[in-house]
Amino acid sequence: MSSSGQENVTENWLRNACQRMSGDRMRLEYYPITSESTECSRQLWDGSEVIWQREVHLEPGREGVMRIRIDSAQTADQSVLKLCHFADHLVHLAESPRVLSAPDDSRISSKDVRKYSTKKAADQNADAPLAVNRSIDASLESILKLTNYRGAAFLMLNESGQELRLKSYVHQSLNPLPFPERKLADSNIDRLAMLEGYGVCRGNHTQGRVWLPTDVMTGICVSVRFTTGVIGTVWVFDRRNREVYDRELHVVQSIAAQLGADLEERLRDQQNTDHRRMRTELKLAALTQPARQILFSDRTGSVDAHGCCMSRYDVGGDLCEIFPMSESQFFVAMGDASGNSLPAAMVMTAVRGAIYAMLYQIRAESIEKFQPAEFVGRLNQMLDDLTGAHQFMTFVCGLVDLTTRTFRYCNAGHPQPIHIQTEKVEYLASNGLIMGVDGDAYYSESEINYEAGEALVFYTDGISEALNREHRQFRQDGIVAAAQPRLNHSAKSIFQGIWSGVKSHQMGDSENDDASVLVLKF
Repeated sequence: MSSSGQENVTENWLRNACQRMSGDRMRLEYYPITSESTECSRQLWDGSEVIWQREVHLEPGREGVMRIRIDSAQTADQSVLKLCHFADHLVHLAESPRVLSAPDDSRISSKDVRKYSTKKAADQNADAPLAVNRSIDASLESILKLTNYRGAAFLMLNESGQELRLKSYVHQSLNPLPFPERKLADSNIDRLAMLEGYGVCRGNHTQGRVWLPTDVMTGICVSVRFTTGVIGTVWVFDRRNREVYDRELHVVQSIAAQLGADLEERLRDQQNTDHRRMRTELKLAALTQPARQILFSDRTGSVDAHGCCMSRYDVGGDLCEIFPMSESQFFVAMGDASGNSLPAAMVMTAVRGAIYAMLYQIRAESIEKFQPAEFVGRLNQMLDDLTGAHQFMTFVCGLVDLTTRTFRYCNAGHPQPIHIQTEKVEYLASNGLIMGVDGDAYYSESEINYEAGEALVFYTDGISEALNREHRQFRQDGIVAAAQPRLNHSAKSIFQGIWSGVKSHQMGDSENDDASVLVLKF
């Protein structure tokens, strides 16, 4: 909503409030001041019938005047004084940015507010609940000051929207409020207020004996709303069995409307704070992710490696690692945790930490102890113990031995690595179940031989299952077709062929998954 649109909303709100509070002998009026009418307006407002007047500053360049006029037969009694107090309150609300409705593109649902209130109320160390409670108390106290009622309460819907819970009860020596927690289905008065704006409850009727304090004869229930729905009700109480005057009802409704706007604004502020905090935490979490670019070569030039690990979001669940174990042996691994973003990253980070802990121990003791199947089995037990059934990970790892020209590996349900040779292509089959599903799963291991000039390609399903506009996957065939013509080139060249092939296949469409490729060129 534009700035001028917000100001018009506020001015219309002021005019409507003034109209509601005006009577035959007392009129509350609001007029905007324009450059053409300022002097004329000020002269008109200098008449003797004006007993109260105050300027209203909405925005720079947009001002108005609020005034109270009384009939010559009207004396300045208590009702006039209360109208002056109410007019002061209206000006305060109009000059506060929280009186404005949220822009259409930043609307917050009433469920969000109820969830926020519940979450923050549980955090006794947070400042937000204190500020919210002070705002609620101040609104209820304003009602008591501007009306003849002796008590006021605010009840908020819980997150499910099925139950009302008392948030504040301000009163002048009234008895406790019955049912501070009440099911909405049981309270006809609260439901009536939410549907029609307000409801009246009498102590000498059945409903009143249930919902009113025992020493109260008159109660009014008013809905509290904001942009997207109802979030609760405000009750006001009086010991007397009295008439409900329109002027006092309008005071209660105006303050209830402001309370809803204030809660909405506070939630928006909190959501913005939470968003900034989450962005900061995600950036910090990204520092623990595997390097986006993987480069490796041994001293003798017998192998070089080039790869990339790209997350769809700030953090992701793909894992790609190369770890030297000795002068002629190195560990290589690739994995893909289920899901995307933070949940997947948490699984991946747990596995990555366990991998490094075990590798450092093996390298310090004896490289001969490294058995890929046993290694994967231990990771699987750890992941099964730490995560739920919906969290799992495909994984392949192994040991490259440059002396014997072998790759001994274990594949736990990961997309098959591709061994590209001069005359043929070999796919490295799986050796067991994906990790994290069954802690007692059995894993075997396999071994292949390689020759100089051949390549080994590891990848995640973000590569092989990348879709084009006809929803056809890139598949293993696409990887081989992109890599094989570059087999006589470096690992970097083969990688670039695969990566550009995937991008061309997608035709510029955005990625739907994390994507990783690692090429070992012997």
